[in-house]
Amino acid sequence: ISIKLEPGKVVNDRDYEWFVSQRDTGNQSSLNCAFANIAMINRWKDESYNKSVQKLRDESKTTGAVYLDYIVKGTSSEFIGVNSFEDVKKEIDSGNILSVAVGTSIFYSETRDKAYHSVIIYGYNVKKDGISLYVMDPWEGKLTVDSNVFMKSIKDTSNYIIKVKEIMINDKI
Repeated sequence: ISIKLEPGKVVNDRDYEWFVSQRDTGNQSSLNCAFANIAMINRWKDESYNKSVQKLRDESKTTGAVYLDYIVKGTSSEFIGVNSFEDVKKEIDSGNILSVAVGTSIFYSETRDKAYHSVIIYGYNVKKDGISLYVMDPWEGKLTVDSNVFMKSIKDTSNYIIKVKEIMINDKI
């Protein structure tokens, strides 16, 4: 089934800064992308949210990388299956943002095999020459990524993403 997409742009951004970096967040900063996502998601929902990435890491009592199930626990969100860009578009069109684990190779040329990175999709742009996704990467900041490359990486990792709606914050992890 082929769906014709109308040109257009939808961005679920905020008029305040909600980006949270994982850089310089303690001795495990290179592994803190999920905790940075938790902070960004909660800040996207509530401008006054200010719990630091290091505080989230410390409260978790975990070491190493944590994955999508931990983000669901820390943000009152839910898993959804993803099979296509149309699935992503539907959620963005509904006012949601999406947290996803992707293979790091789509962002970084120097990466180890099967390494994953948690990022947030907060918008898209359909143009004549292709579809771009607007991504909040806790390591690099705001990025624009080709949707074909991004969707392949989602399918190669878990085929699941986290839907985040504007709901009550659950900042107890």
